[in-house]
Amino acid sequence: MNGESFVDPDRIGLTGFCVGAAFAFIASTQEQIRDRVAFINLTGPYSNLVDLVKAIATGTSEDEGELRRWEPDPLTVRVTKNMLLGSLAS
Repeated sequence: MNGESFVDPDRIGLTGFCVGAAFAFIASTQEQIRDRVAFINLTGPYSNLVDLVKAIATGTSEDEGELRRWEPDPLTVRVTKNMLLGSLAS
């Protein structure tokens, strides 16, 4: 494996906050890297993929039963589209 000499490949992990935490979790399960991920550190992740995709697609988030508007970052929208399209069978 290529990389910096000071990086221990047995101690590589992912961390994320909110939407990024959900993406870090999803990434950690991917076949290409899952056996090399030593840990994940998630802060405030979405616990439901359907809710996450709905929030990103609609620009709303539910908080204690009330819908609130929010503007997802363009990178979040792009990653979500790529994730969904990549999961479709050819």
